[in-house]
Amino acid sequence: MRIKVREVEEGCILNQDILGMTSLPIIPKKTVIHDIHIKVLNSFLIEEVSVERIKADGTPFYPAHAGEEEEDKGKPAKPQRRNSDFLNLYLNTVQEFKSEFQNWQSGMPVSISKIRSIILPLLELVEKNPKILPTFINILQKRIIFIIIHLQPG
Repeated sequence: MRIKVREVEEGCILNQDILGMTSLPIIPKKTVIHDIHIKVLNSFLIEEVSVERIKADGTPFYPAHAGEEEEDKGKPAKPQRRNSDFLNLYLNTVQEFKSEFQNWQSGMPVSISKIRSIILPLLELVEKNPKILPTFINILQKRIIFIIIHLQPG
């Protein structure tokens, strides 16, 4: 959905590349928005962006002016829907796994069957739709880069 930059919140996920005057995007699609990205958007005088309906933490995103939103045009609906389904399943899988991990930290035993039931639907979706795999890899790369940047001292 397209929203004004002033409505963007941390945790939103971009649907489309944010393009400037070069061939490279200012911010690539599937980026999880953080405070620095909002500053960049304002610095480049970007007025609107296209974001997913689900934030990176798995919660739904409701912009302040939801009634005024305009759906993205010129894109085939089916691949976008498939990517959206994948993203929702991926985020739900991450949340369930985090919950299990917290249980392990508190001394509960690891239930392999529970882990299998959490991860298997995601793997089956990727197996049925191999074209989704680049989206998955893109999400993982961005998470790894984010972790590396935020773990550096200074």
